[in-house]
Amino acid sequence: MKTMKAKLYVQASKWNWEEEFDIAVSDMKHESCSSRVVVDVCERIVSFEIPEVSKEMLIAGEVDQIERAIQTELDRSLKAVNQLNERKAKLLSLEFIEA
Repeated sequence: MKTMKAKLYVQASKWNWEEEFDIAVSDMKHESCSSRVVVDVCERIVSFEIPEVSKEMLIAGEVDQIERAIQTELDRSLKAVNQLNERKAKLLSLEFIEA
């Protein structure tokens, strides 16, 4: 196994319309702006073990994501086709009613 390190930021933040601060941990350091106050609490460097990653595992993960994207597009397309078919059916039924 491989060991990696990451810097984490513990910060308290509050939007102008909020009464209380929220505490969050992130790998990104956020800054205050006109509508949000950010207070640094602390920074920590953490170490963690990364399992071995094989090329086959990465390819399988990519294939899985592609299959999900295909299914999402099929679902979206089917919905659009169904809406078009409904419009067409309504128009055809109006044509026969008026005839």
